Amino acid sequence: SAFRGCTNSHERAIAEMSVHPACKPVSGDFHLVTVQIKEHVARCFVAFLQCNLKVPYMKAVHLEGPPRASRSEAIKDGLELGKRFLAEGEAGAKSVCIRLKTTKWSAPQLEGLKEEDLPVNTPLPGYTENKKLLQTEEALNRLVPPGEGWTRHSDTMLVHELSQIFFVQSGDKAGKYFRRGSGAGQWTAVDPPHTAEDHDIFVRSASASFVRKGAKFDRAVILNDVTKIARLALKLPLSFVDRPSNAYGLFQGVRSAEAAKWCAENFHKKLLPRLAAKIHNYETQELQKVLEETLKELDVELLKNENPFSGCSALVALLLGNRL
Repeated sequence: SAFRGCTNSHERAIAEMSVHPACKPVSGDFHLVTVQIKEHVARCFVAFLQCNLKVPYMKAVHLEGPPRASRSEAIKDGLELGKRFLAEGEAGAKSVCIRLKTTKWSAPQLEGLKEEDLPVNTPLPGYTENKKLLQTEEALNRLVPPGEGWTRHSDTMLVHELSQIFFVQSGDKAGKYFRRGSGAGQWTAVDPPHTAEDHDIFVRSASASFVRKGAKFDRAVILNDVTKIARLALKLPLSFVDRPSNAYGLFQGVRSAEAAKWCAENFHKKLLPRLAAKIHNYETQELQKVLEETLKELDVELLKNENPFSGCSALVALLLGNRL
């Protein structure tokens, strides 16, 4: 009948709307995580994670670890990938993929590992073995906040540890962000995190120095991508800043080079955690304060180390998006 034809068309339209335009249609079981070890022709082993998602759109997730010389190393990679995917989803597992590229497993860490321990058709939290919801559709509709660094705070909330911003995944306040209030059990609503923007800006940087009194007193620091450096060097999520995201430091020794060298080696360790402590948009004055506090902390710690009277002057710069 005409009514049945209209209904079928409506159902097809709904099905098509549930598939993100950028994603190809996927088939197979949904919300089951499987990690396998694949051996390449080049005699290397790779951990491979696969999961089909339905929420918020149909999407096939495929993540790979780095090539490993031994199967046991790849198994360790697979265990790390599976554990993080089950706890934090795709964003968390992607951060693990980046970290694994520079991770070297020791013999004690690889001892006793078995391929049978890898997740195979393991349901995501909120699903039973037959892919049904545990109790209600609430778990199916749990939201996932953008960016990295979110960890589980409670059954319905995630927390960004560095900024202490909380995200509600389900319930009446689903999709909203909060900060702890002044009193116990009190919460203050805050705006959503800043959406990082890529600006069409090309940046080229280099450094040079000259010898004074027969020695090189100056040290230069060039951080061409602070988001990448934060992940690899400090294991910090820094995904809410605009790009390009560069930082520069020029430290000039006064009496000798020791102070300048120490400041250059520790500049990123003081700057990047401060940048990662906020997931909302930075005002220009706030960024200036971040640089000032970074220099103050370097100064305080420099006076406590073994070369307090070496002396150092500094010139620093920070480029985030289209702001310098």
